[in-house]
Amino acid sequence: MTKELTPIKQFQELLATDKVQTGFGAVLPDDVPLDRFTAVVIRAVQEDPDVLQADRTSLLLACQDAAKDGLIPDKREGALVVRNVKIDDQWVKKVTWQVMIGGLRKNLAKAGFDIRAEVIYENDLFDQELGDTPAITHKPPKLGEPRGKIIGAYAIATNLVTGQKYREVMDIDELNEIRAIAKTDYIWKKHETEMIRKTVARRLCKYLPISGDEERFNDMLRRDNEHFDLGEPTGPTEAAKEVQKATRKPSKKTASKKPALPKVKAPPKVVEDTKAPPAPVKPDPETVKQDNEMPVDDPNDPGF
Repeated sequence: MTKELTPIKQFQELLATDKVQTGFGAVLPDDVPLDRFTAVVIRAVQEDPDVLQADRTSLLLACQDAAKDGLIPDKREGALVVRNVKIDDQWVKKVTWQVMIGGLRKNLAKAGFDIRAEVIYENDLFDQELGDTPAITHKPPKLGEPRGKIIGAYAIATNLVTGQKYREVMDIDELNEIRAIAKTDYIWKKHETEMIRKTVARRLCKYLPISGDEERFNDMLRRDNEHFDLGEPTGPTEAAKEVQKATRKPSKKTASKKPALPKVKAPPKVVEDTKAPPAPVKPDPETVKQDNEMPVDDPNDPGF
């Protein structure tokens, strides 16, 4: 009697097939060996049994997305995240690929930038200067002293060729707005500071003159957008409409009155006296002859 393989063994054999290995190898960059990528995927699944209980096709697609980004699911560059998705009135567990701050930094370096992102706490010394010479000063309290609650985050990117710096700061309200549209809060609860750092770094990426491996980097950002509910903008709520209506409604004093037009005492005079246009002046034949004999500027003359 053949012993039934465990779910992890079944997944290992699936990963080892030529079809799956060829698919991964076709999209992985040269700096990520196929065998290392496969080993990290197996370890990630072993450390999170919920991943194996999810839809198997979605798991392979999530691994394929990681390979396309040139990153590994080691929870530093990225992670395999289980999300509940409603399909035909039924909730199904599906696996998605989530880029982390380490993966963002890695691919930004390939595109020519070094980026740092930090979380700001209420007991930190933080100062931001804008204008012609922008600057950021951030100093946490002494080691061991409480830093308080999170109040914001910032990112600084440096062009590796020119040394030029780019900066972005977000307060806690802006960060919470991004968190609110995330399709799952699981990764935020488990890796809150990492997701905050990634959020402000991603915001800064919008303003960077990305070059180098630009296509792969932009594809990574587009895939990452799938984790957020970026639906079409909705119209104003009913409460907002009432406020707008009240604001735009004219007051009682002016609603029934039309602005008075200035009274014209007498109609304007119409001037009918017109003079005939002067007779055309005939050119003097001698003058025309002299004009035709005048020299024409020579384009080769230095004074032209």
